Amino acid sequence: MAEEESEHKVNFQASGPEIYGPSVFVIGYIPHSSAIPKATAYHEFNLMQRIGLSLLFRTGNPEPTNAICTRSLDSPHIPCQAQAVREFFKKNPPQKPEFRTVCWLRGVSLKAEPDGRAKLSFFRGHRVGKTPSPVPPNSRWRRLYFKGDGEDTYESPVWNSDGVRFVYRHTFKLGKLSDSAAALFMGCFAPSALIQIEYTLRCDGSYRVSLSGSTLPSQRSYVLCDLDKHWDMLRVDRVGINSFVYAGRCKTAPPRLALH
Repeated sequence: MAEEESEHKVNFQASGPEIYGPSVFVIGYIPHSSAIPKATAYHEFNLMQRIGLSLLFRTGNPEPTNAICTRSLDSPHIPCQAQAVREFFKKNPPQKPEFRTVCWLRGVSLKAEPDGRAKLSFFRGHRVGKTPSPVPPNSRWRRLYFKGDGEDTYESPVWNSDGVRFVYRHTFKLGKLSDSAAALFMGCFAPSALIQIEYTLRCDGSYRVSLSGSTLPSQRSYVLCDLDKHWDMLRVDRVGINSFVYAGRCKTAPPRLALH
């Protein structure tokens, strides 16, 4: 659990109730395809690189659902027609997860202090998936999964008289075997991918969530029970793909513009 206290007073009644913001759940994934999808910039690379990119899409994942109940992060048994987070993980067990990574923020709250300042609290978490072998999902052939790695952090919150804004960052990377394959076909090792959530919670209970991150992989964020933001790596141009591929082995790929 992270807790941060404002340095100055904010417009918050000392006797007022604690204010809660909605939880956020983000899935990073590679869309599955038997070859490089048509009409995409991934065809603009040389033959060896196109073979590697074709294998990348063959290791892809099924498209995530359009509705995940993020309220279930705080209340696991809350009734909801959308898929609960625990159901998502039940369908994606640690042995064979069909995602590259997932991360979340939950329990985001503002609480008044007696001296007029406010305290921000939240929980953060992630679960890095695995890179499958290039066998279609649900195939009669067994899919093997190769572990990746990841970590998360957050920036010190920025306070103003109306509330607070903070930025959560999650970086994740291919495992050694998958990274070696990337180097063989692309001519360089892969960087760490990035998911970045900018969260604003105001003293009147209003909020704003924006999603940014690296151009690869595709990302879906959910707030409350609905798909909130969707970044599609198939729409990235050659410049955007290059910004990821050639970012550097021990570097984090640069973030794209945020989706508000």
